[in-house]
Amino acid sequence: MAIDAESPALLIIAPATLKRSGLAMRMVLDTGEAATSREPDARLIDAIAKAHAHVTGVGFHAAANKLRDTLVAMDFDERTARDEIIAQQQADAAAAVLPLPERPAIPPVVLQVRPDLSAVPLEVRDAITLIGEGDGVSVVIDPNASDTVLEQLGEVLAPLAGDEDPRPVIAAHVERRQAAATPSQRGMSFTVPGLALEQYGELDLVEPTTLLDLAGWTLDGVDPDLPEFQLAETPDAVVVDVDEGQVRISRSAAQMTLQLEDEIAWTPADLSRWLDRQVHQPDVSQPVFLEYCRRVVTHLVDARGMSLASLVRAKDLLKRAIALRVKQLRAEAGQAGMQLLLGDITPTLGLGENGFTFAEGRYLPPKPYSGRYTWQKHFYPRPDDIKDGGEEYQCAVAIDSHPLTKHWIRNIVRGAHSYWLPTSTDRFYPDFVAELTDGRTLVLEYKGAHLVNDPDTLEKANIGARLAEVSGGQVVFWMAERSKATDFTTRLDAALRGNA
Repeated sequence: MAIDAESPALLIIAPATLKRSGLAMRMVLDTGEAATSREPDARLIDAIAKAHAHVTGVGFHAAANKLRDTLVAMDFDERTARDEIIAQQQADAAAAVLPLPERPAIPPVVLQVRPDLSAVPLEVRDAITLIGEGDGVSVVIDPNASDTVLEQLGEVLAPLAGDEDPRPVIAAHVERRQAAATPSQRGMSFTVPGLALEQYGELDLVEPTTLLDLAGWTLDGVDPDLPEFQLAETPDAVVVDVDEGQVRISRSAAQMTLQLEDEIAWTPADLSRWLDRQVHQPDVSQPVFLEYCRRVVTHLVDARGMSLASLVRAKDLLKRAIALRVKQLRAEAGQAGMQLLLGDITPTLGLGENGFTFAEGRYLPPKPYSGRYTWQKHFYPRPDDIKDGGEEYQCAVAIDSHPLTKHWIRNIVRGAHSYWLPTSTDRFYPDFVAELTDGRTLVLEYKGAHLVNDPDTLEKANIGARLAEVSGGQVVFWMAERSKATDFTTRLDAALRGNA
């Protein structure tokens, strides 16, 4: 419904069918109602392919132009938008057409006398409003009340309503609401299994830190050298002189090294303690890391011939070099642990508290979908971070429309309740997870062609394949490549049916 801002003209539009090749709308204004014609009347055949604007008031042309502009904005071409509008002025142009009041979701229940609801639970009483006194009391029911409360209301009101039993109407409302609700809104939940491993007598999800434990990660006994740390002090001496009234600046060939008193006062232990405080690692105990810093300082002085004073002057560079080296050593240990997980050590499928359960209140999309597509099977009302027309949008549409999809979720990167798998350095958040109609789970990551052979992508593909392997066929993991020639829908179908 559109109201012209420039005049009292009113457009009432009811869509019958909407096609890009020809707009089919019928607007009925004579009774003040917007109705869709469904009669196979031959007289309506021509009208069904046109848009009829019935306008009252003096702003006819402005209203017609506004309707045309609206259609153009809806991606109809301008000629179609212009030609398809056939407007008919009403004979009674002066008559005002008022919008009809919105029909309540649940019609009020009329009772002969005001009911005594003192014994009714409070949540049930809060869901109704009584209007009137004595004869003809109307009971207005909150349509947003829970299914349980509405069912209880029906049982309470049925004996008081006489022949007008409200229970069928209430049940129909609940059924309509359930049909329109997403699975999460209907109170459903589903669990996506993770990878678990028994350690110290307990079964826990495999975290990146678990991989470090498998590899025996420690800084005890590691080589203290910092291969990428280079100390090149080349102090420049500059001479500033005043010659015949002019300031002259020249570089001196003499090399001068200035040692501040603070630098001379530092000992190797002082520098080691400073580095420990500045670079301390949360997964390394303080005594172990302090000893590592001491061995680094000693190695740089004794083995590489750097003076302690120069290390103190460059302590910020040294701090960053140690942090980088520890990160490299940790990544190497994580990769070693990953190789164990992919080979010699067999994880189990994490279910229950070791699974990832999706339910109402456990999905807060930072960028909720705001496009035009109506998702049929997304588990929550609006998926996160999907742009109409993009490659991931096409992927989501294919998942949403596939007959084997029961419901699916656009996974949120680093969400509090998001699904993830471990990598050697971090957590991996696949793009999509889905529950299939046959009880299996789909875990899908969508990658560009330029990333297919990237080490990070290959590691993610390996851990996903390991998940599918230990699941015994209960989990389908698919690393979808955008570079494939076959269309995505066909490839998705092949992956789900085991032909990928």
